[in-house]
Amino acid sequence: MWCRVSVAVALVWMVTDDVAARNETPCSAYWNAPAVFVGRVDSIARSASARRITFSVVERFKGPAASALTLPVDSSSPCASRVRQGREYVVYAVPQGPELTIQCDRTREVEDGAADLSYARAVQDGTAPAGGISGQVVIARRDLAGKIVQAAQPAPDVAVRVTKDGADDRAITNRAGDFSSASRGPGSYTIAIDAPSGYYVESAPAAVELRDAKACAQVDVRLSYDGRLAGRVIDASGRAIAGLTVDVLTPNLAQRRVALTDRGGRFELTRMPPGTFVVGVVSSAQTKTPKPARMYFPGQVNAAAATRVAIAEGARVQLPDFRLPATIRYVVVEGFVLDADGSPAEGAQVYLKGASEGDRIVGEPVAADFVGRFAVAALAGTEYAIFAERKRGSRVDSTDQMRVNANETPKPLTLVLRRRY
Repeated sequence: MWCRVSVAVALVWMVTDDVAARNETPCSAYWNAPAVFVGRVDSIARSASARRITFSVVERFKGPAASALTLPVDSSSPCASRVRQGREYVVYAVPQGPELTIQCDRTREVEDGAADLSYARAVQDGTAPAGGISGQVVIARRDLAGKIVQAAQPAPDVAVRVTKDGADDRAITNRAGDFSSASRGPGSYTIAIDAPSGYYVESAPAAVELRDAKACAQVDVRLSYDGRLAGRVIDASGRAIAGLTVDVLTPNLAQRRVALTDRGGRFELTRMPPGTFVVGVVSSAQTKTPKPARMYFPGQVNAAAATRVAIAEGARVQLPDFRLPATIRYVVVEGFVLDADGSPAEGAQVYLKGASEGDRIVGEPVAADFVGRFAVAALAGTEYAIFAERKRGSRVDSTDQMRVNANETPKPLTLVLRRRY
């Protein structure tokens, strides 16, 4: 199954985190910077917080028509120690408040800036090639906590659609994950990535704007694995347990993700990385300890004995029913969350916690549906406090904490939101 993800970028969408970003091309860098020139450093004025570097303009390509320019640079910037008096540089300058400042990741000594100089001079004499949008699609491998754990790999044969004014150009990434699309002239462009089944596009950037027919944009896109893990939790008699927090953990229990069961007891986790995991639910009513006891799939009290669930890259795994033993009984506490005017508080988060002061919140909050209804699983025979909250911009509405005893037939509850802070 293919999912079409529309993405937009602000001229450069670079791969970040622990993945090294590729260098921006001279064409893209040139059209992104409001000022580009060759300058000789005449003086450097130093203060505790900044440097003010004065350049004699040897060769001007873009920017102010001046024979000399003074650019401020923060003292902590790499430029503060790298730029030397008497040397000549290909300087890229970008806005910083009302002034321009040096773009440190692009500015370089003339001896190292041959490609930048060649492109800038080609623009000046009219021989620069037509512009366009290019980039690379890569695959990042993350762990269960979301951290990148190895260098990104190229993503070949991925469809990239570049759209301007309703007209589409389609490109396919090569073995290195690279793609390119010719310019259709100045204006706004949208880039859409057809992520193959088993992958997802990590983020959606803003629109690409080409300022000139010869302008370029570089769009580096990252995919990640979209593994799926689904299952169902039932009690000893086969009844589904709704509103139950399911833990998916690494075998050493160091990393964790959670899912909530729906009214049919079903759960699903998406965007799972490749790896081996164990699945568990809380098995005792410990409301003070940060690490409660768990029962692990398919019915083990020790994680070492639990079934290892292997998820391959982008694979979809369906577990057999997780049937809890008769010794672990959950009941479902149901009710409604209302606004002060009596209307349903759709999206309000309902929390279950220990009944005593200082007890921790138990499990993940459940969201009220479009009629304000909620269902949350509680261990039978345990007394809890239950409450709801909902954010509205900068304000938070919440309900009073209501005591509830999780017996076999708990009465439906009504929680009413009030403005708190």
